[in-house]
This record gives sequence, structure tokens and C-alpha cells, in this order.
Amino acid sequence: MPFLLNQALCDIAALIRIKQHKQEKIMTDISSKTLIREDIEWISINWHNATDSNIKRVLLIGDSIVVGHGKIVHELLKDKIRVDFFATSKHVTDVEFMNDLDFMLARGSYELVVFNNGLHGFDIDDNLYKPALHECLSSLKGRVPRLAWRSSTPILDKNNLEELNADRNPRVVRRNKDAKDLAEKLDIPMLDIYAETIERKNLFSPDAVHFSVEGNNFIAEKVAEFIKKQLPEIFNS
Repeated sequence: MPFLLNQALCDIAALIRIKQHKQEKIMTDISSKTLIREDIEWISINWHNATDSNIKRVLLIGDSIVVGHGKIVHELLKDKIRVDFFATSKHVTDVEFMNDLDFMLARGSYELVVFNNGLHGFDIDDNLYKPALHECLSSLKGRVPRLAWRSSTPILDKNNLEELNADRNPRVVRRNKDAKDLAEKLDIPMLDIYAETIERKNLFSPDAVHFSVEGNNFIAEKVAEFIKKQLPEIFNS
């Protein structure tokens, strides 16, 4: 009887430890999530040749910067592959970010996903960005054949397009650094569009965030070149 009692107590203690471990893990998983949003939240989704499930595809994930160049990238590469995009105003810390992305990924398979997030959510503590991005990239890497990171683009001073926005651009730089650290840790190739555009301020639109037609074409060409390098079996055949 004492043995059985001791065994029962040990089993109870083990169950308590397991429960505590699960609770701690859950708290870790949600500790970087937020419900802080902008006045207007939006999602833009684009599928090319949506009814054809046999065409190989690339997915661009981002924000309105992707909306600006996504269709151009498709036009540049459509002889070999279709380029879809998923753009959202949600910050990667948003509790519904992955749910929204799941909807896109459930529609079909992608040879390559080029991921970006970083120009929204300036009311959110930047200390939450890296752990949330790490969770997202880790999840995507386990779900798609190839994953790449594209850096966020600079934010200029709206009153002087020759200067960077003193408040927000340093935060973009920090987020890009955090993302670069994660990409290196997870062995994810990177496309540094920030570096490509920081000295080309003439490519920006007057709103100091988005790009002119020339700017969108410039970025699209860089993205298309990057995709070709990631998928040599498709573009060298």
C-alpha cells in the first residue's frame, strides 16, 4: 500500500509538472502576440491563373510595397512561373496574422515564398517583433520547399524626400537587423531591398513610403532576379 501511495503521489507530481510546462509553453507562444491595430486594416490577395493547379508558383508576402511590384514581377516571370502575392497591414505580432496567411497557403503549393513584414505596427513595442517573426519564419520553413526574406524598404521624411524619417526609419533599420539575424540563424536566403533603395530616393513617391512607377519597376526587377537565382531548376531549364 505505501508503495502504491508513493507511486500515485509521484504520478500526480509528474502530471503537475507536465501541466506547468504546457502552460509555460503556451505563454511563450503568445507572449509576443498583440491586438494593436491601425484604424484601417486590410488584406490584398492576388492569384494568377487561379484555376490552374498544375502551374508552378511563387508567393510574395508583404504589405503595400508588394502590391506595388507584385504584378510586375509576375509579368517578368510568367513564361516560367506564376507569381502570387499576399499583402496585409497586419504586423507579424498580430494574433490573426498566421490565420490569414493559412488561408493563402491552403489554396495551393509554392516552390518559393519570399517573406517580408516590417512597415506597419509602429504602435507596437519593437521588442515583440523578433520573437513573433522567428515563430512565423520557423513555421513557414517547415511548410514550404524554399523560404526567403526580403528586407523592408526605407521611410523618408515626407517634408524632405532627400532625408530619412527620423522617427520611423531607425525602427525599420532595427527590424531589418532582427530579421537578418533570424534569417542567418534559420539559413534563409535574403534579398536586401533596403540597401538597393536607400540611395535611390528619386524612386519614392511623394508620400515618402511607397514608390513611383519607376521605383516599382526597379524593385520588381531585383525581386525577379532573386527568384531566378533561388529556382535555377526552373529558370535554367
